Amino acid sequence: MIKSMTGFGSMSKQKKKFSVAIQISSVNRSYLDIDISINGKDYLFLLPEIREVVKKNVKRGKIQVYVSIDALSHTKNITFNAPLAKSIMTKVRSWEKELFKTYSLTSGDVLKLDGILTVKANSLKNLRLKPGVLETLKQTLGELDKMRIREGVHIKKEFLTFLKKIEKHLGVIEKCVPLIEKRHEKKLITRLKNSKKTRDFSSEEKDMMMKMLGLFTEKTDIAEEISRLKSHIKQFRRCMTKDDKPGKTLNFIAQEMLREANTIGSKTPAIEVKQKVIHIKALIEEIKEQVSNVE
Repeated sequence: MIKSMTGFGSMSKQKKKFSVAIQISSVNRSYLDIDISINGKDYLFLLPEIREVVKKNVKRGKIQVYVSIDALSHTKNITFNAPLAKSIMTKVRSWEKELFKTYSLTSGDVLKLDGILTVKANSLKNLRLKPGVLETLKQTLGELDKMRIREGVHIKKEFLTFLKKIEKHLGVIEKCVPLIEKRHEKKLITRLKNSKKTRDFSSEEKDMMMKMLGLFTEKTDIAEEISRLKSHIKQFRRCMTKDDKPGKTLNFIAQEMLREANTIGSKTPAIEVKQKVIHIKALIEEIKEQVSNVE
């Protein structure tokens, strides 16, 4: 199955004692690179298990995971620093009485000062935090996977289009091969005739002409390269359908396809074949570019 390495998923859940929101984004990368951000040091103990769950679901790509956990109000402790508040009130009012003969500082003003009220979440390790977060994570990964599959369907259609075009160009090249050989034979005969206008060919000259023609055919024979390129195309199609994570295999096959195309272009002297090879190589480069985004 073709899956894109580009995708996004998000999920929010509200539990009895906390809420959790997770976002996961992925882009193409030749290896698996996981980056996890979580709000608050109290939740860092979750990082190893979050990483393991992601690794089981994703094999390649740059994965960014954002986890936000918030304790609900009834799981929070509010601490009032009464001695500090009393000290501040006493000193400020003493200054106000001495300087302004009036009081302007209120208890509300004091409560806004740092250190007077401290809000802390109760320890969530005992509140079944881990199961809730991991459940939400798996659901978010499911959303990410859905998007990657949708993108993969589009990529597969493009692959099939590119492969059909390559096969069409190969068909033209195959038809050109016997015509090229005949054209070379005709040129060879004409050249020899022009050099031997006054008499017919001797048996030795005929043998030499046949050897030269054979050498040309052997040197420019591209039947094996065409056959291998066709085989690679079939293998590419099969890999798209049967392999679970075909990205690396498809990349290797595309490289082999390009190698065969280069060989065809270098062996043939025919301009029409070289032009078709240029089109084939351009299509293979398109395939390689898309393969870089396949898991």
